Amino acid sequence: MFTKVLGYIFYIMAGLLLIFLSGLIILSNTYLSFKLPLILGIFICLFIYLGGLFLSKYLNNKKPMQINLKIYFIFYLVLLIYYTLLASLYGRGGFRIVNIFNMNYLKYNVNLIPFKTIKQFMRGFNSLLNAETVFLNLFGNFLILMPMAFFLRLLFKKQNKFKIFFPTIFLIVLAIEFTQLLTASGRFDIDDFLLNILGAILVYGILKIDCVNKLIRNIFLLEKNHISKKKIIIIIGSFLTIIGLLVSIFIYEDKLSKYNNDEFNRIHNPILTIIDKNKDCEEGQDLFYEDEFYKYYFPCAKQSANFYIEVMDDKTYLLKDFLNNKTYNYGINRLLDYFDANKIDYLKENKYESINLKVKIPNKDGSFTTPERKVVVSNPEVIEAKFDSNNQRLEENNFEIKLELIPKEKGDTKLTVTFIDVDNKKTIYKYKVTVDEDLEVKYIDENNSD
Repeated sequence: MFTKVLGYIFYIMAGLLLIFLSGLIILSNTYLSFKLPLILGIFICLFIYLGGLFLSKYLNNKKPMQINLKIYFIFYLVLLIYYTLLASLYGRGGFRIVNIFNMNYLKYNVNLIPFKTIKQFMRGFNSLLNAETVFLNLFGNFLILMPMAFFLRLLFKKQNKFKIFFPTIFLIVLAIEFTQLLTASGRFDIDDFLLNILGAILVYGILKIDCVNKLIRNIFLLEKNHISKKKIIIIIGSFLTIIGLLVSIFIYEDKLSKYNNDEFNRIHNPILTIIDKNKDCEEGQDLFYEDEFYKYYFPCAKQSANFYIEVMDDKTYLLKDFLNNKTYNYGINRLLDYFDANKIDYLKENKYESINLKVKIPNKDGSFTTPERKVVVSNPEVIEAKFDSNNQRLEENNFEIKLELIPKEKGDTKLTVTFIDVDNKKTIYKYKVTVDEDLEVKYIDENNSD
């Protein structure tokens, strides 16, 4: 009777942990890392196993353990669907059907070149690229289908034949990759495909080893296959070594992630303090910075000579020196936002004539995609036309961007701007541009002319 009660207690504990994990995933979907669900999942499986073990002893049959295998399999399938299609933390969009025949979409969401993605992540493992992202994309894709090999072999007798198993796992991985592409939940990547299949085949091969197969069946189905103590020690030792290696990788990845995040924030998100030693505002303007399209002024003469930026209580720079310092990835637009937030006056002057362009774009299930854009100048010796990507907006059903007209010599030219949205619909703007002797630019909108 005690074993029966103990069995039910473990099942209840597994159920409570499962409810807690489900609530955690639902309530913390955006911020939940993969590690906590993995740890909780291990404990859930352990409690289910112990519950089945005690009930099997009480009933004196293997049925509870056979039911356990099916529970494990369902639990694994739910987690597999969640992490491959629904987890927003990993860029999953859920079941939002997209047009996969759109060449623009396929261009950015399909990789058919073997090892291209793997090489990119391998190069980025010890860089500012988040180590957890690298870990998930390399080790995650390698590990995620490993349990499938375990369940297919134990639950379906035909899957013990490799000629049956390989097409099955091939089609499963293909279905996952294609569904991710169709629902915008991920990319169709040949490297993910290869890693998924290789991980499953590795486990399949290990489970084909006679002593390993017998030990697994003894543990999970309570069979009584004979295995020598030496082989059991070798199997357990190998298993513990693999677990130790994985734990070491987890620990290293965690430390590397923290270091890389700190380094990333130091470079990309430094904490700034303004030190303004100007006593009076002398009449005039002070040019403190100039980029490709704009000049930036303080409203007081020589103001920048006494205007400093202190970075995280570490170093102090003159404003221009800070913006030109390659240690920090802190552009002028971010600095202007900082000025706005701290009510620091400045002036922004456009160096060239520019055209403000606006184009309507389709709403695809609440999301918008930046349209492709190209510009053609009939006489490129007169002007150079460049899009100002730092001044573009994507909101509601509109895409807005500035086109800068950079004069080169006196003359006339035609200018054609084309936008192509996700439905391959084209929006075309035409202008006549004139540059005079003083390199002043004027343009005439020809879009509404006959």
